[in-house]
Amino acid sequence: MIYVVLGMHKSGTTLVSRILHESGISMVEGTDRQQGYDAGQTYERQAVVDLNKAMLNWGNKTSLDVIPKEPVAATQAQKEEMRAIIQACDAQHANWGFKDPRTCLTYESWLPELPSHRIVAVYRNYREILYHYKPNNSLRFPYYKVKKALKAWVHYYEKNSLKAWIHYNERLLNILRHTKSPFVLLCYEDLMTKDPEFNRLRDFVGLPLKDPRSPNLYRNRSNEGEALPFVIRRVVESMPRDPDQLMMELDQMSERNGVLI
Repeated sequence: MIYVVLGMHKSGTTLVSRILHESGISMVEGTDRQQGYDAGQTYERQAVVDLNKAMLNWGNKTSLDVIPKEPVAATQAQKEEMRAIIQACDAQHANWGFKDPRTCLTYESWLPELPSHRIVAVYRNYREILYHYKPNNSLRFPYYKVKKALKAWVHYYEKNSLKAWIHYNERLLNILRHTKSPFVLLCYEDLMTKDPEFNRLRDFVGLPLKDPRSPNLYRNRSNEGEALPFVIRRVVESMPRDPDQLMMELDQMSERNGVLI
């Protein structure tokens, strides 16, 4: 069986890929998994990452800079490369898969080439994503500079983090609403802190899973201070799509527990 892991950057895709890989489902080749999941960009099949970047004209852009308005169309050469990756993995592994957050943006191009497969999707609350992607400067400024700093944060989030979170998760929901493949949608916060979410993944895969979770690898965002919630409220109000409504739709989709339409 093939497992495709979907989710935005910093939403838990590496954790899910690591769980699957260490439980006997090949998600990487050789040295592709060089670090623990908390380091990011690991447990990824490099050939898939390179192909996704090529389809998206990624170049040297960051994970928040590429938000295509339309589904990505693969060239004939890229379709042949997909087939080569799939054939090579099928020849080596009975159970395998791949994860790359960019697949949320390229899945429609992969779909015609993929044989029967399952989707393991994961999402994370936008407040935690925004905390992770906060600008490098802090809000520990002299009083007369706080207003300027707050304005900079609001602009940064409007242009980057929240906009990307909305786009990735709208694409994720669209994939799950129209797929004919079995899927499970996991909440990252619950996966890191509660056994029932881990058990849902185990039941969906149908195999005993190795559990690499550790509480000290999950930094709860409850201690945001006074400034960040203010910034988030300002940014949320400026978005054309209500992220809280989108969170509710993700929660509702998650409750379907892999049941097809």
